[in-house]
Amino acid sequence: MKKSKKIYYGSNVIQTGSDPYQEIFTMSNPTGRGTLVMHHVFPGVDIIFNEFNMKECLSEFRSDIRLLSFDYCLEGRIEWEIGGNRYCYLQPGSLETDTKRTHAEKFGLPLSYYRGFTVAIAVDAVEENDRELLLSFGVDVEKLYDKFYREDLPYITMADSYIKTLFQTVDSADHNNNHDYLKIKVMEFLLYMQNMDMTHSVQKDYFPKHQVDIIKKIEKLMTENYAVHYTVRQLSQMHGIAETSLKSCFKGVFGKPAGAYMKEYRINIASGLLKDTDKSIMDIAGELGYDNQSKFAAAFRSQKGISPREYRKIKK
Repeated sequence: MKKSKKIYYGSNVIQTGSDPYQEIFTMSNPTGRGTLVMHHVFPGVDIIFNEFNMKECLSEFRSDIRLLSFDYCLEGRIEWEIGGNRYCYLQPGSLETDTKRTHAEKFGLPLSYYRGFTVAIAVDAVEENDRELLLSFGVDVEKLYDKFYREDLPYITMADSYIKTLFQTVDSADHNNNHDYLKIKVMEFLLYMQNMDMTHSVQKDYFPKHQVDIIKKIEKLMTENYAVHYTVRQLSQMHGIAETSLKSCFKGVFGKPAGAYMKEYRINIASGLLKDTDKSIMDIAGELGYDNQSKFAAAFRSQKGISPREYRKIKK
């Protein structure tokens, strides 16, 4: 499917709706489904609402015109492999800038979920009268492109409080029949990015592919054997990776330390067992590898805010 002669989104991206101001696209594969709602705020300038419930996806996106995109993550995380056998991650509150010159072909979603925004500029498609309008508000698309142009790697950093508040405000607004509101917020964002001081902006870490592969094996081992409460030292020795690297890379890939990740994983299983079965709380605690019922109850309360017994009473 083509939006223009110079931008190709891919054969796996299907347009499912449109009106004068927006287009809706979906993509799906055996791991799930994704939706992109693209609002055209100016010719060549879009804001896209992205929501994916899938484990991974292939991108066939190609373009031979100058592009600049800003991706902001609200929830979940996205992983992609970049040059030199390295991985980078977009996590909640982080902002990625990219010119799509080295666009990844395969994206992973370690938590099987992602929700966020893209503000995209097809620089050469912004018409002259719209350039003049943007300039009247202080936004110069050429300056923006030159400021964030990168030949190779995307740039990822944690967004500051202004950007976080801006996107949270946009997220909570009603986007239907609200084209002028989106136009104003996109101009506000672009002006802020154009004037932002990058001096103290810190680039997020890239992780070597061989480390990420090990971390994914560790996560698979732990989730398939969730009754076993592995220590970091045990996992380090079993997989031949330094403890500090394991801690750093696991949090980079999955968003939280291994212990916290597995605690949440076990409590989610417990929630289903409490709701859908008549197993005793003691049996559920044992099934999840807790030494006794009180330790399980404390872990459950720390995640859900109520005891297992109270949870069962509410959900059954």
